[in-house]
Amino acid sequence: MVPEAWEVDIIKVYGSGDQTLAQQEVSALMSINPQLDPTSQRKVRRDYISVFTRNPEKAADLVPEQPEQVTDGRKAAEDVFGTLMCGVEVGLREGIEARDYCASMLASMEAVIKGIESTDNVGTPQDVRGLATVAQDVEKHLAVMESDPDEKEFVTAAQKELGAMMNLVKAFAERQDEAAQKNQMDPEAMAKIQTDQMAAQQKMQINEATAQQKLEQKQQAFEQKMNQDMQKHTLQMQQMMSDAQAKIAQAQADAEAEAVKSASEMAVLNAKADAEMKAMVKKVEIEIATMKAKADAEIAATEKKTESDVKAKKKMADATPAAPAE
Repeated sequence: MVPEAWEVDIIKVYGSGDQTLAQQEVSALMSINPQLDPTSQRKVRRDYISVFTRNPEKAADLVPEQPEQVTDGRKAAEDVFGTLMCGVEVGLREGIEARDYCASMLASMEAVIKGIESTDNVGTPQDVRGLATVAQDVEKHLAVMESDPDEKEFVTAAQKELGAMMNLVKAFAERQDEAAQKNQMDPEAMAKIQTDQMAAQQKMQINEATAQQKLEQKQQAFEQKMNQDMQKHTLQMQQMMSDAQAKIAQAQADAEAEAVKSASEMAVLNAKADAEMKAMVKKVEIEIATMKAKADAEIAATEKKTESDVKAKKKMADATPAAPAE
């Protein structure tokens, strides 16, 4: 292993490990989510749920990486399958994904067959007619696909799967005939049973459609509530951030006011110290002047006294007679 040849991918996480900061970051993204394209919106919603629940698996489950795509062929099959199961033929579907159409039809047939097998393994005449009608529709589409060499393998496999399922359908029909012979029911009773079964089948289909509609409505309501909760939480986070910024601004203003107050008090103290210093200097100057004046007065008095003494001595000297000369 050569370390110099390694390629290191650094995985960056929201908030760099800080949960509060991570929540603020994804909340900020959610605030602009409506402005993003659909793919980016799914990513933002998935990241939002992942950060707040700390459960990436739950986020991936609620917001899948790629939504399930329904092709035109599959949708066409889902639209007509119920009609075909009622024994009503439909026209050939053109301009759709024929492979998806046939695959969806075969999957629906398999589901119906497994449902019959899991109950009485007999079914009803309506089930047999419906499955036979579906099989005829699939065969028509496979016949068209046979002309395409690229679809040959699929057509062969589909025909084989269809044949196997129709063998099961034939077995259902045989069991129904055996049961009918055993019961020896009159045609009117049999017709009534078949009518009841058809009515029950239609009712079941209606109930399934109603249940599917309710499920979709619940899903829409859930997504709407999720979006509302996300928007509400985003507003709360924005309000919290606004309050925090206001508190920080107030604290800064208080600190500045305290600084101004301290500067004012310092200025007063400096002025007072200057005044006291000037007063002290003035006092010292006055004392020095007083001392100088006193010294000058003493000097003047001393000089005056000295001058007076000198005059007195001179006068005494002048008054003393001179000694006679020898």
